[in-house]
Amino acid sequence: MSYVVREWYKLFQNIENPPPNIEYAALNVCDMPFHDNCIDVVSGSAAIINVEGGGDSRDRALREVFRVLKQGALFVFDFGFITEEFYSSMPPHAQKIIKERFSNIFWDTLNIFDTLGFYQVETIRTGTWSNEGDESKLADLCRSLGVVLTFTSFTRFCIK
Repeated sequence: MSYVVREWYKLFQNIENPPPNIEYAALNVCDMPFHDNCIDVVSGSAAIINVEGGGDSRDRALREVFRVLKQGALFVFDFGFITEEFYSSMPPHAQKIIKERFSNIFWDTLNIFDTLGFYQVETIRTGTWSNEGDESKLADLCRSLGVVLTFTSFTRFCIK
C-alpha cells in the first residue's frame, strides 16, 4: 500500500462515521482499470506533477481521470509549478536541463483543462514551497545543478 493510500485509510479509520463504500487504490493514472463514467471522486496529492513522461503522459493521465469520472463528479488535486518569473531567474544551463527532463512542473503545463470538458474549475492558491530537502529525482537533479526550485502551489477542484 502506497504512503498516500495508507494515509487516506488511516484518516477514514479514525473518524466516527466514515463514509460508506470507500475503496483505496494505488494505480497507473494513465491507464486506470475502470469503466467509463463510473467514479464519483478522484483525488490526488502530487499525482499530476509526478506523472513520468512529460506533457504527453500528464495530458493522457488527465484525459483518463476525465474518462472514469461520472457526469457531475469531482476531481480534486494539488499541484506545484515553477512560475515563468522564477524560471527566468535560473542559470540558463539549469533551465534547459530541468525543462527537458521535467516539463510537467512549469506554469504552462495545465492548459489542457481548457479542452478536457470540465464545466467548473476552481483554483485556490495555497502558497509556495521549495524542493531543497526533497528526496526525489527532480531534487537530486537540482542539487547536481546547484539550484533549488521554488514552487507555487494550488489546489484545483474540477466538476465533470
